[in-house]
Amino acid sequence: MFTITDLKKHLGPGLGLRKNKYLIEIPVPGIEGQTLNILCRSAGLPERTISTNTIYKNGRRYNVRGETDYLGTYEVSILDDSDMNVRKVFDKWITKVDNSKPKNQGILGGSYESGVSDVLDGIKTGIQTANTIANAIENPDQIVDFFLGFIDKGNAISGASYQTDVNIWQLSADSNKVYGYKLQNAFPSSIGIVTLDDGDENTLSEFSLTFTFSEFTPLESKSPTRKFIDAIIGDDGVELVNGVEALFE
Repeated sequence: MFTITDLKKHLGPGLGLRKNKYLIEIPVPGIEGQTLNILCRSAGLPERTISTNTIYKNGRRYNVRGETDYLGTYEVSILDDSDMNVRKVFDKWITKVDNSKPKNQGILGGSYESGVSDVLDGIKTGIQTANTIANAIENPDQIVDFFLGFIDKGNAISGASYQTDVNIWQLSADSNKVYGYKLQNAFPSSIGIVTLDDGDENTLSEFSLTFTFSEFTPLESKSPTRKFIDAIIGDDGVELVNGVEALFE
């Protein structure tokens, strides 16, 4: 028979975690991280499943593991600001993803247009680089993750220019990071409708945003020094260190 005291003991400090305590980290140029996180009204921790295969041996059926399915999509609900700056930025981002727009030759021919396009692409790249540096300065963990990519390829930055890594954190009662997930190679694939209703006077403008990603990896709140050590010693070393730490808990 369990008592309230037993329940409190196993829930730990703060008596468990609260569903409304979370943090979303999306390095989007043009949006301050704190603003985006505050306006993110709802999110969630991603899910994954492992498919199973059936094999037969000596007339008996055995279920064994198959491929891991990360589902590949992740949806959040975002409140827009008074100038609709949040939706504007994501509209620009998803337009960058959809870069299949045909180019017209123009009056002066294809060679001129191609040259102008190359110049504009260079300017855009410079702006994106500057924004990336600015975001990294505001969030030192991004600098650590960038250099970790040279040590541990599992931490390498995204290959495509329109992709990024999205971090989702569960926070404790005092707003400290507890545990989370990094969505790798993520980009917006859908911007939801904003319903406009003449009779809906007291509801803020809100839209859903769907990210597509390749897979995700668990995140633990660690200092930059611990991140570098873990990258150097590898997964086996990390498991050994965690096992030793568990003995003294």
